[in-house]
Amino acid sequence: MKVGVFSTNLAFFNPIENALVSRGHEVRFWQRDKDERQQALNLGTVLGWADVLFVEFCQEPLLDVIKNNHDNKPLFARMHRIEAFNSYTVLPEFPWDQVSGLIVSAPHVGDNFMDKRGANSKPSEVIISRTNKVPDRFEEPRQNRRFDNPVTKVCQVGSFIPRKGQFELIEAFAEAVDKLGPDLKLDLVGGFDQGDGSYLNQYGDHQYYEFCKQRITDLSMEDHIRIYGFIPPEEIPGFLADEDVIVSNSQDEGTHVSVAEGLLCGCYGLCRTWRGATEVYPADVCSHYSNTTEFVAELGKFICKSPQEKAEIIYESLKVAVPTYTDTSTYGNIVEILENSL
Repeated sequence: MKVGVFSTNLAFFNPIENALVSRGHEVRFWQRDKDERQQALNLGTVLGWADVLFVEFCQEPLLDVIKNNHDNKPLFARMHRIEAFNSYTVLPEFPWDQVSGLIVSAPHVGDNFMDKRGANSKPSEVIISRTNKVPDRFEEPRQNRRFDNPVTKVCQVGSFIPRKGQFELIEAFAEAVDKLGPDLKLDLVGGFDQGDGSYLNQYGDHQYYEFCKQRITDLSMEDHIRIYGFIPPEEIPGFLADEDVIVSNSQDEGTHVSVAEGLLCGCYGLCRTWRGATEVYPADVCSHYSNTTEFVAELGKFICKSPQEKAEIIYESLKVAVPTYTDTSTYGNIVEILENSL
């Protein structure tokens, strides 16, 4: 089988490529090119060569492929993020009936897609397949986990954009310090501020980032809240090894995979109840909250525990988290979906 892969970012496809190659299949890639003429030539070459078409992320490349799939080859697309419909208003207008299968990371992402697509046609099939398996680099942090830190360190990892909720988290954390005591620290990772004026994370919102920084100052939380800026993915395990609690304060998400990374490092999980949060991070791996009062209460329940009690909570969580978020079977399942389309 010859698989043509189309995307603006191919990083997420690497594990699937490995699964395809291990089963004797061939893969060719196409990415958008600034040179439109060269882009069109490359697109036509891959479309003509491939037996099956796979689009990573449901963005503009999907429309490019749909428009040029004149031979009606099997076409599959993978949707990673629920926010696609907030950022790309063209998506509901896609001719979805020309997509053989839409692969989504969790049931709520598929439900959101069906809600947002309007009156347009739907894909032949919506396929649930967890897409965010965590890389194999988090075992050492959880094995060396300490539970007797005098200061509880809470962190959130994610781009500085309003949807991620850093501003609201800053305000909630200030209330937590007021009610639970001063031995609390909040570390925010992602976005801007490299110290030299460079912006390494292109997905950040600089104005929002500055807004969050000012709120920390307004609340006199400089001694309790630190913004780290962008940390390379390979350094995240080392960072999370020194944290106690991983938070997702997002308004909505696909999976917010950094929560899974924190859980696998042995952090306590605390997740806002965005749509699908309890599907992706059920109660046996993560606590949930819907407002500031509940956030403070759930955080308080954990920090008041003894080191031994904290260890028991984390080890029980890991019994579920490790097999769930290190499962590689999803990649083989996607390969089988492509194989069965021929």
